[in-house]
Amino acid sequence: TAFSDAIMTVLYARDEDYQRQKQERGLKETEWEMTKKQRQHQTRNRHEDGGMHL
Repeated sequence: TAFSDAIMTVLYARDEDYQRQKQERGLKETEWEMTKKQRQHQTRNRHEDGGMHL
């Protein structure tokens, strides 16, 4: 029926939205992990070469 079709459409759209949010959150987390690691590398390198270049 049209009613159940409408419900399925809404549920599907909501699920798609949820999946997209989950993906975005995952991307943000990986980006954060990357920047965190990069920062660690930068500070480590800075200490090793006597802090000549920032």
